[in-house]
Amino acid sequence: MEGDNIEGFEKKGWYITRFNSGELETFRRVYQGINVSAFEHVRRTSQAGMTKQGSKEEEKLLKALLSANIPTPNRNLRIARENGSELTTPDFAWEEPKVAFFMDGLWWHVGKDDGEKMKILAEGASDKDKSDVILATNRSRATKDADNRSELASMGWTILSCTDEDIASDDGVKKQVDRIAKTLRQKKREARQRNANVTSDDIPDVII
Repeated sequence: MEGDNIEGFEKKGWYITRFNSGELETFRRVYQGINVSAFEHVRRTSQAGMTKQGSKEEEKLLKALLSANIPTPNRNLRIARENGSELTTPDFAWEEPKVAFFMDGLWWHVGKDDGEKMKILAEGASDKDKSDVILATNRSRATKDADNRSELASMGWTILSCTDEDIASDDGVKKQVDRIAKTLRQKKREARQRNANVTSDDIPDVII
């Protein structure tokens, strides 16, 4: 805009107001507050939608598993470390063969981290702090999940996972059902083989 010629903007429906340089800091704070509020509204709406979508996809996969006569999984199995602290809760778990299945939904891995980012941004942190937290939260969830799942695998569990996109189609659902069924069959065969491999050397001497 050249000089104070605002006529063209007003004709286009713009709301025009004037302020002096001493009011710039107040304007910046108000503008930042509006941005944060708008983003928070979008985030809450997105969170609800993504959580609902994640639940919908999980139920769709569960229905397909049961239709394929796969044993009903435990959906609330809290797996603990040796010291008693909680390690993880798979979305689907078959405890006896130690098979854990995780649904990597969009909200849990993206939306939740965005909420942490906005918390920092809303607090008026420095540009460096903002950059640091964005980079850290982008890595934190994936890193934590990978670490927990590695620890779970070291406890003898077989770990499977998929994303919402992986089961967006019927073919995608069938692929996951087949993977789970194949894994459970394999674990069952391994258990039978271990039992069959018991020899006389494994049987303790009995004194009569």
